[in-house]
Amino acid sequence: NDSNPGGSIYDFWAGIFADDKADLKRKITDAKVREIQADKHLLMNERSLNVLKETIVEHNETSITLADFARAEQDVRKRRKHYHQTDGFTTPSPGSPIKHSSIEEEKEDSQKKHSSIEEEGSPIKHISEEESPFIEEEENEIIIDDVPYEFSFENGGDSADDLHVGTTNVSIIFRNYQNQSLNIARDKGLFVESNIQEILSLSSILLLAPNSYSRTMIDHFGLSLLDEIHQKLTPDQQKLLDPDSEATFRKSIKMAISGSRDDSTNWLCGKLSSEQPLRENLGFIVLDCLRTLPTSKIRNEHSEITHYTNFLDRIMKGLFNNPDKNIVQWPNTALNESKTRKFEGRTKQPDFTVSIICQLQTSATLFVGEVSPPSKKGDVYKNCNDLIRLGVFMKDILDSSVDKGADIKVLGFQCIDYKVDYYIMDLVKGIYIMLHVGQVSIPASLKDMSSFVDDIELSLRIQDIFRESYENFYPKLCNPGSLTEKATFKKNTLCTPKFRDL
Repeated sequence: NDSNPGGSIYDFWAGIFADDKADLKRKITDAKVREIQADKHLLMNERSLNVLKETIVEHNETSITLADFARAEQDVRKRRKHYHQTDGFTTPSPGSPIKHSSIEEEKEDSQKKHSSIEEEGSPIKHISEEESPFIEEEENEIIIDDVPYEFSFENGGDSADDLHVGTTNVSIIFRNYQNQSLNIARDKGLFVESNIQEILSLSSILLLAPNSYSRTMIDHFGLSLLDEIHQKLTPDQQKLLDPDSEATFRKSIKMAISGSRDDSTNWLCGKLSSEQPLRENLGFIVLDCLRTLPTSKIRNEHSEITHYTNFLDRIMKGLFNNPDKNIVQWPNTALNESKTRKFEGRTKQPDFTVSIICQLQTSATLFVGEVSPPSKKGDVYKNCNDLIRLGVFMKDILDSSVDKGADIKVLGFQCIDYKVDYYIMDLVKGIYIMLHVGQVSIPASLKDMSSFVDDIELSLRIQDIFRESYENFYPKLCNPGSLTEKATFKKNTLCTPKFRDL
């Protein structure tokens, strides 16, 4: 090295240049690798995006198909819920056009359509109403088919404790009818829309509504006997509308419609202050209607709360509210009388009650009601179910009064749209007889007031029955005594899970 001093320097710089060249190649290679990887990721992202787009399109098509299925299901349900009565009765009856068989036929047709779509290669499977996100949740329709096989109504033959009408033992016929209802429940189930009387009979309730008897009832009792029982047990009319009062009411209504509302109310106020018969014949209710009702009926369908407050409340308070004796309520709470049955789950709540005031507390219920506003008048399932609930509420109240030693008749009403059907219930020889007493119209406008005046006599009749029950019940709350004979005839209420869900 000493002989060639420049050789070591050359080698040094040559090594440096070689290292730089190798490093540059690595950098170039790494850059190309990163570029290739970036291109690869971009390609994959594009492919993923295309797949995602295809998935979204398929999902949208699926959603559209599901929506079509849901709408088809909803159409069936709407048709089912908007049948109207053709037999002249507001309360759903066997004469109504809706029957479970027609419902099943519509559902089968709908299912066939869906099946044909599936057979054509559609990947979409039919989904149930409960699974569909396109249908609003509604009240489940219940079929009573869970009655235990060991449950039956013993029919031991003629007895002195049985109910007789003439020479006919009604109790034997009723027990046979109850057992037939049990057989129907076990065989194909009892449907709310078409088996109201049979469902109630399983709680020993005999619903008597002329022109609304079920085929099974007619087969067991016969129409003539059913009408005879109804006529025998219906209370007599004790109070008639005073003719002068009726003329005054009709004149005031005519004045309000064709003349001045203020003149009409002022004139009627003067009459009420001086004529007691007007006050006794619901004159203040007529005055309140003249003051507050529109001249013509408002077309919009309103809520249930509006139906209470704007139309029903003035009538019911005018008839049954006495601030020192009994109180009209729209409670939205369970009946204490129903709570005594002690079953699991939430106790059903009536829409309307009239309760006795004792010790500054509501102590006992005398009157109960169920309401469907105009928007629900075509919901046959709901209205039939309400009637079943009404019967059970009335039985609970009657059982409670019997336990307190009172001998009363319990009242109930079902309001559908602007029609109110009144019922009374009494315990007669082990049968809770629920009688349809009549129907009245609730005025929606001044032009409907004439129909209300036509029905005043029936309203006065119900008022008299209510007052009689109050006079019999209140002393028993103040001074409890021994039980009446009715206590030995009490019967249990059906308590199967499906019945409790009604």
